Amino acid sequence: MSTKGSWVVAALVALAALAGARPASGHQIRTAVLALKEIAPGRFAVHWSPPNDGVGSFGDAKPHFPAQCREESVGLVDCGPKGLAGTIRFDSSAAFSGVSVDIEWLRGRRELRFASGDPAVLSVSGTPSQASWRELAVLASGYGAMGVKHILSGADHLMFIAGLMLFVGSLRRLLFTITSFTLAHSLTLAASALSIVHPPQAPVELCIALSILLLAVEATRQHPTWTHRAPWIVAFVFGLLHGFGFAAALAEVGLPPQHLPLALASFNIGVEAGQLVTVAALAACAWLLRRSGWMAERAKTLAVTALGTASVYWCFERAVAWLQK
Repeated sequence: MSTKGSWVVAALVALAALAGARPASGHQIRTAVLALKEIAPGRFAVHWSPPNDGVGSFGDAKPHFPAQCREESVGLVDCGPKGLAGTIRFDSSAAFSGVSVDIEWLRGRRELRFASGDPAVLSVSGTPSQASWRELAVLASGYGAMGVKHILSGADHLMFIAGLMLFVGSLRRLLFTITSFTLAHSLTLAASALSIVHPPQAPVELCIALSILLLAVEATRQHPTWTHRAPWIVAFVFGLLHGFGFAAALAEVGLPPQHLPLALASFNIGVEAGQLVTVAALAACAWLLRRSGWMAERAKTLAVTALGTASVYWCFERAVAWLQK
């Protein structure tokens, strides 16, 4: 089997798995809200609003503050000289979708964050003067993990990467293509996170689906096109759109204003790590399947079919969702 054929087979394996993926079905989102206002150094007025499902609120799902914090009275927490630095944990978070956390610092900008998981956990680094290296490491690892989780759970992003591999015939071309994609989405992720530009999300999601459809159409061309000759150009152009998609996921959890560069860089590194895992997995599949010569003739047709079917479905779904807004 040719090198290009092996990439096609590897891409087919990923596309076959991803084509069966379905976006999460609509469900009622029940979000709790924790509002914290620093009224004196280390002392916070607390307002906790558990969600209500129409029957009753989840009153037992209370926040637990870092160890140095103690509750002086209802609605007042004193965290001492160290301040609000550490981990806030929320019990019974399986009962709701997540916790929106609003922190108004006495000496610092307002911080909007989102905690998810079971249980939901939020790492807070306090004001710049109070953040230790250990706390900054916790923040960095947390945002890095978010980046890995986002890319590995994003079927459309992974499918685009797998689709690009239909057009690369060597390791050198693959490196150029993936590097181009990385550079592009890093630029738009940073621009969006830093509030330089904020495109509407609905058309961005639709264009991401269209980018996958384009790869499927280009793969059916009888004569080599510029996509075949320079896939890194396609990767860069549509990587800009995918970066806005990453930014939307990051906006859901929020960025700490005091440590925005660190959090943003950590999230982006996490995305890149997940992306490299994906590419490595596809490369491993190519190596394992290289001897299966009988699959080479059918691999591209099956891969393009999977690519096109999923992208058309997403295009229709996202176009309808956009029109209904």
